[in-house]
Amino acid sequence: MKIINYFAVKNYNFIDIGANIGVHSLTAAHTNLNIEIFSFEPEPTNFIKNISFNDSLNIRPFKLGLGEHKYIIPMNINEGWNKGKNSLKISFGTE
Repeated sequence: MKIINYFAVKNYNFIDIGANIGVHSLTAAHTNLNIEIFSFEPEPTNFIKNISFNDSLNIRPFKLGLGEHKYIIPMNINEGWNKGKNSLKISFGTE
């Protein structure tokens, strides 16, 4: 969080890839209201609600994942306690 605060204060824009619940995006947004935060999270219930609850107007949320290739792939949503453990794997197992 110290690194995010350091660069946010210096007016660096912020890109959060795999934003999950948006902790890093929200930290940057609240540190400096004049920067833009681009947050990418393919599983919307993890993240988008958290941004709206915190009235973060300088966060631009994108409901998609980023990668090397352009695909549309179904995502396996983990129904367990760890909501950040969504995956493209077929089974979560113990891995």
